[in-house]
Amino acid sequence: MDHERIVGWNLAAMTEKDAEAAEKLWKELSKKRAYLDAECTEHKVEQEAAWCKDTMSGGLDATADIIRICARL
Repeated sequence: MDHERIVGWNLAAMTEKDAEAAEKLWKELSKKRAYLDAECTEHKVEQEAAWCKDTMSGGLDATADIIRICARL
């Protein structure tokens, strides 16, 4: 039996207070990062994209309900 696990966030269940907390956290963390410009290398852009993904995931983990779905095939 194969199992597939999908993990996401229940954004529809977030309250306005939760959304504000996530936005505030994102703004605080992103202020500390340098802006990318036309001179940036591919490596720098990849680093920033990974940071954005990890930071947004952390903020959502802290404020949104996590959904776990297991599909059985």
